[in-house]
Amino acid sequence: MIFKTISDIITLELIEKKSRFICILSPLIEPQDIEKILQAASQKYPGGRHYCYAYRLRQDTGILERCSDDGEPSGTAGSPILNVLKKRELENIMAVVVRYFGGTLLGTGGLVRAYSGVVQSALDKARTVSMEQSRKIVITMDYSHYGSFENRFFKSLNQVINIQYADRISLEAWIALDQIPRFMAEVDNLTGGTASIELHEEGFVPQR
Repeated sequence: MIFKTISDIITLELIEKKSRFICILSPLIEPQDIEKILQAASQKYPGGRHYCYAYRLRQDTGILERCSDDGEPSGTAGSPILNVLKKRELENIMAVVVRYFGGTLLGTGGLVRAYSGVVQSALDKARTVSMEQSRKIVITMDYSHYGSFENRFFKSLNQVINIQYADRISLEAWIALDQIPRFMAEVDNLTGGTASIELHEEGFVPQR
């Protein structure tokens, strides 16, 4: 299973009829981060008229989606922000748009264009990454097999976290769930059954 998200926090500002629209895009890991992101936006940009937002967060039961107009006319801010995230097929992401009112009313159509436009522009600036459902593994093998293992299998690992050199080499890494059975069989064949592979927790990590 794979989903797309952004790698870093991105900020972008748009001016529409003297109103400032500041979009902050943030990677979202867990529900507790939502309030932290909102607080960070209000602290960095105090005195805004509106702090509208939307987020999409992957959970075991599906995608949790929420949005807020924060005082703007209903459907003119939160929903347009959320629609942009959905159209880009992004998950585990939150977009907050801070508006400083410039004195000119934009109308419902103008608000929708401004809120969706600043998020689109921010996403154009962001770097997206594909996150793949993976499992952490620890492989221990003799030194005599490590060169062949590295040449043959490193490209199939999503992440190599740590390598320890002791009596034998121990390598900690993440690998896609659907590759594990074949990987284990091929490592067993390469090392003549002398390597050990421990299976640990599951999670989503960047796809190589």
